[in-house]
Amino acid sequence: MQPAHVLKRYTDALRAIQNQAQATDELSYHHALLQLLRELDPDAEFVYEPKRVIIGRPDFILLKHGAPAGYIEAEAFGADLDRLYGHAKAQTEASPKTWTTSC
Repeated sequence: MQPAHVLKRYTDALRAIQNQAQATDELSYHHALLQLLRELDPDAEFVYEPKRVIIGRPDFILLKHGAPAGYIEAEAFGADLDRLYGHAKAQTEASPKTWTTSC
């Protein structure tokens, strides 16, 4: 699969969600993000809304061979990731293996 096609599908999905009046700023985008992650790394496993871990409760855990390889924290669509505060900032800073994305 060509990355450009994968990213186009992802941006198309984001636009479709933006056009839904009942969509939330963050959670409504998680499914599209999970699809993107699975297409980018078909061999990886992702756990959505995992149990609490030492850094808190990330939105996703990336597993490689059954072991945690990283954590993904999604923020509201369009959020300024350089200006996180409160729980989001603390959770992101708690682990060098945390990737934060604005869905």
